Amino acid sequence: MNKRNISILMIVGIFLILLDEGIKLYIFSEFAHIIDICSGEKPFFHFHPTFNTAGSTLFLKLNIPYNPIILLCISIVAVVLVILIWIYLHKAIRIHKLGVFHYLGVWFLLVACVARIVEDFFWKYTLDFLSIGALGVLDTVDIYLIIGVVLLIVSSIKLSSL
Repeated sequence: MNKRNISILMIVGIFLILLDEGIKLYIFSEFAHIIDICSGEKPFFHFHPTFNTAGSTLFLKLNIPYNPIILLCISIVAVVLVILIWIYLHKAIRIHKLGVFHYLGVWFLLVACVARIVEDFFWKYTLDFLSIGALGVLDTVDIYLIIGVVLLIVSSIKLSSL
């Protein structure tokens, strides 16, 4: 991965974070009258803007009390860990010829962690808006996390089959 590609990924990452915040600003301004607090069962897939005061869908699912300082600390530690994984993969790719899915998986995780920090700083809660069955109500940050994890799983399966 050369400097140009890393620059492109950084620009796209910043765009995705701004997209996440822009979507939330739009939803907040246009749909504030229908936003509610997380509760109850929803249909499998639909638009449902919700203030998630539990801090994250995982906290809500596991019934973990919300503490914004702890969630912010977890996000900062996650950013540091993802950067360390990125550095490790950068060296490992040269040795083991790992594919682009490793980079993209870690990159999506990094974008999600940074976007979560930005969200915690500006909103102090999560504005979720996409209800997906048993997963609950998600936002774009959750989708970035899912994409990152799926890419890492796919690249690991691909690597183990070599």
